Amino acid sequence: MQQAQSLLDGNLKLLNSSSATTHSLIAQKVNSLDDCVGMFERAIDHGDVFDKDILKNLEQLRRYKRKKATIDDILQQKFSPSELTYQKFEGVLTEVERVMFLNMKSILNKIAAFDVEEFEDLQRRGFPINEVSDEKMQIYEEYLRFVKNATATNEDILLKMDKMLFEISKYNSLEDGEVHNLPAIKEMDELVKNARLYK
Repeated sequence: MQQAQSLLDGNLKLLNSSSATTHSLIAQKVNSLDDCVGMFERAIDHGDVFDKDILKNLEQLRRYKRKKATIDDILQQKFSPSELTYQKFEGVLTEVERVMFLNMKSILNKIAAFDVEEFEDLQRRGFPINEVSDEKMQIYEEYLRFVKNATATNEDILLKMDKMLFEISKYNSLEDGEVHNLPAIKEMDELVKNARLYK
């Protein structure tokens, strides 16, 4: 009897802990990419369906910071901060960081709102038709698809940064008009224009 009670208490503690973590994810204010890192690190403790995506996003955030630091360093070597070329690159990078942040924040919101316990319980029972409607299944699938697609978008951002880095490294001087016509800049501008999609 005592063993059964201890087991029940342990399970309740585990459930309450998981629920508290989820609610804290929702309540937490996320204002920067560094905040996103902290929230992803807290979310990974769940050991659930999103773990691979969370690890991927943490890796993407580390890669983003490295690429951003390298681009900043090269820009400072090649251009003066007073030059229009430098300002154009910096302006684009600022907007790209905003898009990256909005995307990461959206991923965190979806993870926090997803009912992992219910989903995994239904998975274990094989999603019985009499208990789970098609509509409910579609909602779960939309959450999972959103996180996968948003993670893929992050990868696209990083690829565009690689292209920008390569183009910056080729030139010692650029006129403002030439900067606007660089393929990587055009791609980045297009990405920023579509930022409304990453919510």
